[in-house]
Amino acid sequence: MNRICHILLTTMMLISTATAVADDSVPESRMLRPTAPVMAGLSVHGGYLIPKGDHNKRVLHSYGMGYADLRLQWKQTADNADNRSLNFPTLEAGLIYGDYTHIHMQDPQTPVPSQIGREIAVYGGIQCDLWQHGPWRAGLNLQNGIAYFTKHFDPNRSPDNHLVGSPLSIYISFGGYIARKINNQWEVALGANFKHISNGTLNRPNLGANTIGPELRVSRAINGQQPTANTQQPTANSQQPTANSQQPTANGQPAAAGQQHNSQTSYKPLYLELSAGISGNTLSDQFNTYHTNHNPLYASAVAMVAPMYRYCQLMASGIEMDYSYATYADHIRFYDELNGHPGYQYSRHVLGIGVRHEFFYRQVSLHAGVGKYVYRHIGHYAATRDGGTYQTIGLRYSFAATGNRLFVGYNVKAHNFSKADCMQMHVGWRI
Repeated sequence: MNRICHILLTTMMLISTATAVADDSVPESRMLRPTAPVMAGLSVHGGYLIPKGDHNKRVLHSYGMGYADLRLQWKQTADNADNRSLNFPTLEAGLIYGDYTHIHMQDPQTPVPSQIGREIAVYGGIQCDLWQHGPWRAGLNLQNGIAYFTKHFDPNRSPDNHLVGSPLSIYISFGGYIARKINNQWEVALGANFKHISNGTLNRPNLGANTIGPELRVSRAINGQQPTANTQQPTANSQQPTANSQQPTANGQPAAAGQQHNSQTSYKPLYLELSAGISGNTLSDQFNTYHTNHNPLYASAVAMVAPMYRYCQLMASGIEMDYSYATYADHIRFYDELNGHPGYQYSRHVLGIGVRHEFFYRQVSLHAGVGKYVYRHIGHYAATRDGGTYQTIGLRYSFAATGNRLFVGYNVKAHNFSKADCMQMHVGWRI
């Protein structure tokens, strides 16, 4: 995943730190109060394909590509703890087209060139303003979705394309932007983004396609007017709550205005998280032996226990214990013997312990963790190349009807901040 866990975790911490000032402790006079238009935007991106690993450095001979992106955006304006914690973010959904056809890929010993083709991806995302002054604003954005590729690895027609191993992949993009409002309808923005494509080892090969480059975006309000400076801050004539102003509380009794924000904070500081699910992966051992795109998918049971501390509306951290029942251990033994790597231990039981940070907005959370294996014996490759640590990154959705206790989600598990190990789907409960 080309250091995707490390970079995303850093991005999460930057957003968390920069937007924490907009949590309950910030005076209401500093909060944004936009008028919530729906914006339609069109953007174009320049891209540089990052050559990762010895194979790609050998076969790649050109690196330029481009994207076109059509999206809808909704500025969040409801005055609640979730929106305040992210300084009233913008949610977005979009369709992106990527053109990789100009990338030349061929090993000197391969008779035919390989292609990546074109990409079509659908995504959802969030955009958080970290700075605003007059018509200017700047911040960070994060997107996650599913991508389809017209060309992928084929041992006969595209043998050197180890970046994209299957038609469908996970799409992740994050970056920064600076935007300027032209008038009440139009806005232009410049940004830079890192984009990552990976199938999470649900097929092989899976080196992943990683690009970085600039973005130019033009947006127009299609429902109402774009927020203006006068709607974002109270005016001199606006009526502000006084010290004697009262707001109703949950039990129907009045409360002081200064207590209103705290009454909207619904999270519990300490909780225990239990989850279980299934993981799927294919084996690099098998691909390296047969070099085929028909690789069996192995399913394994997974379980996790994590005591967590949620210290503000936006963030929680804790310790997690991670258990996997690796059904493919015996198959790895077979490939080790076939390739002359005897003398290793093999067990289906894998246990790790680590730290996790989670980033919340409404019912959706983004989580990342770093852990260390305390028990893992899965042959030569795991002992010599995977290292003793692992990383996870993923998304979760909590059900409001259960008080956000029941959740479902997925995550990718990786080694060395660079190589995906498996894709995990899970369901859990917060106690």
